[in-house]
Amino acid sequence: MTEWNPGRPLSEYEQRMRPWRGDVWVPAFDGVYRLFLPYAQMLELERVCGPQVHGDHRDGKSSFAILAGIPKDGDSRRGGATTRGECLNVIRLALIGGGEAIVRGERVKVSATDAARLVGAHLSDAPLTEVWRLAHAALDARINGRPATPEEFEDFRIPSGPPIPPAWAFGNVRAAA
Repeated sequence: MTEWNPGRPLSEYEQRMRPWRGDVWVPAFDGVYRLFLPYAQMLELERVCGPQVHGDHRDGKSSFAILAGIPKDGDSRRGGATTRGECLNVIRLALIGGGEAIVRGERVKVSATDAARLVGAHLSDAPLTEVWRLAHAALDARINGRPATPEEFEDFRIPSGPPIPPAWAFGNVRAAA
């Protein structure tokens, strides 16, 4: 039985959530980056993606609508209602929320400045399919979840510990674009 610091056993809900994660590690730029959209970044994303009218009030575009507008398989004939700018905001905010990467085999922190620099330097002229791939990965993991790796499952605790990069990330050395 997994326990957290005060020795309290995990609740039934916590046991059900144990095999799922809301972040994802993806090969991108010059390494493997963690993409995660915590609550603060989700709110910011919905705010920066433009006002939507709902009856008598206006708010930002929902993350569900943003995800639905990204073609999952890169086929622009299926979707594409989400703009490139919205996708770039998803990626920037997910890099900030993820906060770390594996670059040349070393674990590094990713700041808001780093995230903006990476998006600007690597994605401003990148094919739209690459932008869609990263934005979809971040939103899909946050909204639908992904299965936890065996290491994440075993290390599960409340409150959560530091993110566990996948073992394959340390061997993945991408050439800087």
